[in-house]
Formats: sequence, C-alpha cells, structure tokens
Amino acid sequence: MKKITLLCFAILSTAFSFVTTAQNQCDFKLVMIDSYGDGWNGNTIDVLVDGVVVLDNVQLYGNQGGGYSFAVYFPVTDGSNITTVWNGGGYWPGEVSYEIYDNGDNLLGSGDSGHQINIEDSLCYVPLSVTASKACHTVYQGYEPAECVELAVNVEGGSGVYNVLWSTGETTHTITVCPTEQTDYTVEVSDANTVVNESFSVLVVDAVCSNNANNGKVLICHVDDEGNYSTLCVSANAVDNHLEHGDMLGACDSITCNTAPSCVATVWPENGVEDVSINTEISWLGATGIVEGYYLSIGTTSGGNDVLDNQDIGNVTNYYGGAFDYSTTYYVTVSPYNGNGGAEGCMEYSFTTMANPCYEATMVSCDETITGNTVGAPVNEGIICDFNNLGQSGGVWYTYQTNDPYTKVTIDTDGSGFDTRLGLFTGTCDALVCVNADNDSGSGLNSKLSFDAEVGELYYIYVTGDNSEGNYTLNVSCVDTAPVLVDCGTAVKNEYCYTDNDTTMFTYTSSDGLPLEVVVNSGYVERNWDEFIVLDSDGVTELYNGYGDYGSLEGLTFTSTGDTISLMIQSDSSNSCSTNGYVSLNYDVNCFVPCGNESIETYCYGNYENTQFSYTSDDGSPVHIDFTAGSIETYYDELRILDSDGTTVLFNSNSPSSTNLSEVSVVSTGDTVTFNVSSDISVSCGSGQRTQWEYVVSWGCPNDQTTASRMATTALKKKQSKPLGDWTIYPNPTTDGQVTLNLSNYVNQSVDVKVFDTTGKIIFTQTTNNVTSTKLEIALNKIPSGMYFVTLQNGGEISTKKLMVK
Repeated sequence: MKKITLLCFAILSTAFSFVTTAQNQCDFKLVMIDSYGDGWNGNTIDVLVDGVVVLDNVQLYGNQGGGYSFAVYFPVTDGSNITTVWNGGGYWPGEVSYEIYDNGDNLLGSGDSGHQINIEDSLCYVPLSVTASKACHTVYQGYEPAECVELAVNVEGGSGVYNVLWSTGETTHTITVCPTEQTDYTVEVSDANTVVNESFSVLVVDAVCSNNANNGKVLICHVDDEGNYSTLCVSANAVDNHLEHGDMLGACDSITCNTAPSCVATVWPENGVEDVSINTEISWLGATGIVEGYYLSIGTTSGGNDVLDNQDIGNVTNYYGGAFDYSTTYYVTVSPYNGNGGAEGCMEYSFTTMANPCYEATMVSCDETITGNTVGAPVNEGIICDFNNLGQSGGVWYTYQTNDPYTKVTIDTDGSGFDTRLGLFTGTCDALVCVNADNDSGSGLNSKLSFDAEVGELYYIYVTGDNSEGNYTLNVSCVDTAPVLVDCGTAVKNEYCYTDNDTTMFTYTSSDGLPLEVVVNSGYVERNWDEFIVLDSDGVTELYNGYGDYGSLEGLTFTSTGDTISLMIQSDSSNSCSTNGYVSLNYDVNCFVPCGNESIETYCYGNYENTQFSYTSDDGSPVHIDFTAGSIETYYDELRILDSDGTTVLFNSNSPSSTNLSEVSVVSTGDTVTFNVSSDISVSCGSGQRTQWEYVVSWGCPNDQTTASRMATTALKKKQSKPLGDWTIYPNPTTDGQVTLNLSNYVNQSVDVKVFDTTGKIIFTQTTNNVTSTKLEIALNKIPSGMYFVTLQNGGEISTKKLMVK
C-alpha cells in the first residue's frame, strides 16, 4: 500500500456561498421585435453602457428575422449601468418593442417607444458550479478522534436563491458523518436555473486490536527504518507519536481511499453449482473500497478467457452477455479496480449449465393434444426460423416421426393462454435446420403451421412465446395425402368447404399414366386473401394461383402435363367457406384423351374449279376441321364449308374475306362436313400462286357431348394403355420447336407420330414406314409456347408424352 504521510482527522468547513470574480466581462443581448413583421420602418434606439453608446441608431430591418425579431450583442462589465434611448424617426412606432438579456439568457428588461430600459449594477451570469473538496474519506473505528469526518462542498456562480439537500436530509453547508460501514453520501445544490449533484464516499477501517477489544488499544501500520511494514497494537495515547513518525492508522492491509479495492466477496451463480440456466446472469456483491469499475473474465477452462478476456464492464455488479451453451462448465473471475490499481489474486468461481432440453423432447403423434407451461423454461436466444425470432421467451420441445409417406401434419396452439410462436426443425438438437415457423396464423394470437412429413425424418417442434409465457395447448392433426387414383373410364367428383388457415391439398393420379383434366363446376374464395392453387405433376409448377372471376371459380379448367394434378385453397385466418357460407369447391377430375380419329389432309385447288367433297365420322360424333396452312384468292375464288345438313355455312372465305386459311377451325353439329370449292380462270394453288391447303380432320374427341364421342374416348383410352417400348424426346422443353425422338427400340419398324395441343387439336403428323435411324427429327415451326402432347403409334400400340415449348 502507498505510504500515508499525513492524516487529517477533520475537514475544515468551507463557507457555503457564491464566489463571483470581480469585473467579469461578457456579451448581453438586445432582441428587437416588430409585431407586424415588417421591421421598424425607420425607428431606431440607442443602447448605452455607463453612459457610453455601444449600439447607435440600431433598428430591425424587414429582411432580418423575417421582419419579426432579430438579436444583436454588446459588451458589458460587472457593475455596469445599461440604459436605452428611443430615437423614433420612422412609422408605426406602436409595433416596436425590445428586450435585453444577460449572457445566461435571463431577461433583464423590456422597452418600447414609450418605455425605456434602465439596468443598474448589471452582472455577467456565471453558471452554478459545485465541487467536493475531497471525494473520498476514511474513518477508523476504535480510534475516537478519527471515527467521524466533515463533508463540505465549494459553490461558484449561480443566480437567485439556492438550496442544499444532503442524502442524510440535512440542509446545512457542512455535515459531520460517523458511519460504521462504507457509505456513499450525496448532496444536491440548486439555484433558479440549475441543479448540481456531488457525491462522497466514506470508507470505514476497523482499527480495534482484535486480540483484546476491551483494552482500548489501536491497530497501526508501522514502517521501520528499512521501509518494512508491520501491523502493531498500540495504546490510543501513542497513536499521535506513531503517526508523526510516518506510521498509519489501521492494519497494513486495510482498504482506504489510497489503496486498490478488495476482491468481491460473493459471485452468483454460486461456486460449483450445476444445472444452471443458459440464460443466467452473473452478479456479485460490491467490493470494499473505492470501485471505479470491474474487469470480468469468463472461460470454459480454469484460468481460461475464451468467452470474455478481462473485459472492463464498468462500475456495475451484474453482467449478461447472452445465452450460455448447454452442458458446459464456465469459470468466472471478477476483479474490481480504481485509480490506485486493481484488486489482485481474486478467486475464480465456476458453474455448469443445464443439459439441452431438446434431447428430452416428448414424442407426439397424430390426433394428439398436449398441455404444458413455458413459465421459467430456458430461452434459446438466437433461434431465427423463417424470419421468426424464437429466442424471445422460454420454450418446450417435442418431436414427431412417421413411416407413412402420405401424411400432412398440422400443429397449432389453439386454446393457449398467451401469445405463442411455433418452430419446426430437422437436423439434430445441436445443429437444428429451420423448416418453418409461425406467429399468429392460428386463432387469435395462437400459432399454426403444416408440413408434409417425410418417412423416417425426425421433426423437432418448439413451443414458445412472443415475448410472453404461460399455459399452452399443442394440437397435432394429420391428413392422408395419398393420391386418389382416377380410373380413366370414370370421372372423380369432389366437393370441399374450406376453412380458415386451410392448406388441405387434394392430389389425383391417373390409372394408366394419361394427363388429368380438372373442371371446376362451382366454388368461391375470398378475393385477394384466399388463393385457389393448382399444381402440375411435379408438385411444384403452378398451373393456377388466383381468385377466379372476382372470387368465383366456376368454369376454370386445367390439364396436367403428366399423370398427376393437385388442388388446394390456401386461406388466411378469417372469412372462408365454413365461416362465411361461401359456395363450396365442386369439381370433376377426368383423364385427358386426344380425339379418337385424326388424319391430316391436303388439297391444292386449280383454275376453273367447282368441286365438292365431304368427311363423315364413323361413330356419329361431330367432325372437327382444323387448318394448319393454305391460302385462297379473295373474292375470285371461294371455299365454303357446310354443316351436316348440307345448307348451314360453317365457313366462307369471302364472308368475311380471308386469304390465309391457317387459323380456320370448324366443328359440325352432326357427323358430316362438306367442302365446296370454286375458282376463276387464274391465280390458284395449281397455278403456283397460292399455297396448298393442309388441315386435320378428326372426330371422337373427348369434349364432344355425344354418346358416340364418349364411347370413342373410352376405346381410345384402352388402346393407349397398351405398353410400348421406351422412347424419349429432347430437348424438352424446346425453345425453337425443333425436337428429336429417340427411337432406338423401333429401327426397321413403322411408326406414326402426332402432336396435339391441350384442346385435342392435331398440329403435326408424320408417318415413317421404315425407321432407319435411332433419331427422328421433328420441326414444329412457329407454334406458340405452351404444353403439347406427342403420341407415338406402332401397330396397335400408342404411347403419349408431354412436350413443353418455351
């Protein structure tokens, strides 16, 4: 410890009064004011200090301060007399006024055209300043002359009446205190403008000789001629003599104002304790002596500092740096310090945190309801999942696992008594992988989420709060999501009334690999809030995501590219079919089958033509004519296509006039379509001035509502179900319509290739009587982007594959 050469037993009281230095100089402020806001209009004043003009003919101009108010400054000295003189000389003097403020912005006087300012013995404002003559004192129990001490403050500046108030309740200038333990004292001094606080620390040293408390002897720290220190027990009468020779009151290891503080006495968590919460706060009892701050070290090994390395955390007695790791022993050292140095040799404390409760998660199953409580549960800080902060409150863990590949699980906290959050994870307890999370998708402030469970995957469910805790209810429900098998001879019908927060999905798969078509008969969703979603066979591509016609879904039709299609209504937390009485979703699912009979026809009309020919279906169904190419001379040549009655005109190239026939499509009402072709003496296909007609003739199509048509569709379905050898299409998707068929299984065989759009219309056909190469090139030039179907026929066997054109 530092050698103390002088000990003062009392502090002389300093007179508690304002101290003002004579002849202070400062700047006062003149504020010129005009009530109308157009300046003083030529009126002026003078400002005099001790009879000398310091502001001559000063006035407020219209461009100063918006014409309303403007300030100028002038110098003064303590004791000066300040006066003003009204000069006038302008218009509207009744709008004029002015004020003078000191350098502390205190108003000293006001004037106008009829009232002048006269300030006598002005003083510069000096801010209130309060300082302690000595901030730290030491008293010594057992030696009466040093058991008390006087505390006083020095005060300068200020204005008006001031007040003093000590933390002891005393209001005198100086107080005497005699504490028996270390005590901090505060004093508040205030004037008209300012409140200033000062503090004092008084340390208490026990100077009583412990070996004989009744003999009146006192402990002193003796310093011999060689500078060695030793603690002695001497008579009270001998203390002065020892002090005069450089000895000190109290034992040599006493904590005083001139020494470093002692180490802290207690640290929490207590030394060696186990099963400590990961969210624990480290705290300690304040050290003895003057403490200006604490150094804190935390490590995971004894003497280690890998968590916190002797960090200065300030003059506080607690620390929280975030959650600790589970199942870990931490070593803590707290070392106080002040201007004299830091405490040395402070004790190292240790504690061990609790095991990760995730490893003790309870397994839940379908259609189960669990109740519990999160009060006091560990807070897993830093858990962020799907933008949800799950580390705000304590939580409880559960797990779920299934062997069923078609299970959709829904978990919610409906029935809980506080604002909940839910988290869903995979991975392991020490390496969680976020799957999904939710805050308020359940009823009220409750949570809800759904997931398609994978076989064998262990899911971790975390129930926690949104900055809240309490009693919770966890509901687990499951839905069988196995696809419904669609027999291509029979339509599947379904009707569903969706609920709030609904994510129920219906999946259908055709029995023989054909695409599926969904036709919505009726249904309604809340527009802009609940979406009707249709997914293609990959389960990802959206064929539709919307609200129909202002919420009405009636008439919507969708066709899958593969053999599977899925439907769902994704709803929010309010307004649904079940809660608002919306029209239920009603739809049919059928296999999508191309037309039963199709052929590509060509015709090149000549000059002087007057020809008629017909096409008749062999099953009584309507006949479809779809042109893919061809042209005709307008006005002079004519093509008329007649309906089954031989009279009704389905198409006339001259009404309206049409040169290009490639977009012409007609359907008969009966089983026959008739072509009437007439031409003049020139300009025809035969003369090389018009292009040849190419068109597809088909019947037995699935959309034709006749018994014969439906029978034809069924027959075609059965024919397509026969197996074919493997073949592929590439590239798929194609960007330019150029594709290659891999026909390695059909060399030296005959094949027919046809391409259909989603309406069943043939847009391409090609027959190869003897396949000589494993590759067959197909040019689908200038066809719109979208989905198409390619059929390969070999003898009586047919196979269909999807083709996407970008």
